Amino acid sequence: MKVKSATLDPLGMPLATVVVSGERADDPLYIPTIGRVRESPGRQGLLYIGDRKRAALATRACVQAGGDFYLCPLSQNQLPPEALDAYLGPVWDGQQGLTDIYRQKGDGEQERIAEDFERLVVRSLKQARKAEKALCDRLAKAQAALTALNKRGRGRKHFTEVEALRQAAEAIMAKYRVQGLLRLGYREIVHERPVRRYRDRPATVRIEREVQVTVEVDAAAAEEAVRRLGWRVYATNAPAEQLSLTQAVLAYRTHRSTGAYLGAIGLPADYLYDSLCEFFETALKMSEP
Repeated sequence: MKVKSATLDPLGMPLATVVVSGERADDPLYIPTIGRVRESPGRQGLLYIGDRKRAALATRACVQAGGDFYLCPLSQNQLPPEALDAYLGPVWDGQQGLTDIYRQKGDGEQERIAEDFERLVVRSLKQARKAEKALCDRLAKAQAALTALNKRGRGRKHFTEVEALRQAAEAIMAKYRVQGLLRLGYREIVHERPVRRYRDRPATVRIEREVQVTVEVDAAAAEEAVRRLGWRVYATNAPAEQLSLTQAVLAYRTHRSTGAYLGAIGLPADYLYDSLCEFFETALKMSEP
């Protein structure tokens, strides 16, 4: 069973719930959930916030057609890495300045959480640090696994052909998702082992060959990968005068902190008041014996 809900942010108050069988995909469930939300308030101009799956063109068209707004990050299928690089090129060249985004913590201190510019291209500092640590961990594990290919011993495969070793190394690179970040080299080692004469067998020299892999981090490629981390492009149809860069980032952060499948904000104050009254009235009725 899979339960999908839309909530009123930042309260996290449920607005609509859709229950389906567990094998159903998430993407087709957004439009029915939005339809349930629209049945409740009967208003237009809501801002629907969701994850990358909510950025499907059909879902965004549904929101647009209903007179509402959307805010969601684009996936790599919708915005390839090459397109993101084109956006970030002026930033890395120093031609595009960035706006720092701050959020007030519980103790009143201002915390710098992101940086962005006018195309709603945003870099989450926390996500960038987390992703960089994960990348370093994967690189370390990949290096250890590649080095282990050279070890000989009981139960270990002995490589005598470069192609077989290359395939094993590439499988490790793919497993840890570090393709292009490590430089690999291959070398053949020849061992000459004397074999003593035994009865009618003359003394000889046995030739044994093995191939080994060498590995090192491609520092330039790794640095390039790190500076891409944490960047996302967000899609929205909300006018800039109604949803600024800072408001968009903070709204998405609030939505993510509630753990909601789909968030809706921007409701008029009178509807918010009526909804709270209805919510608590229902809760009281349910609690009555």
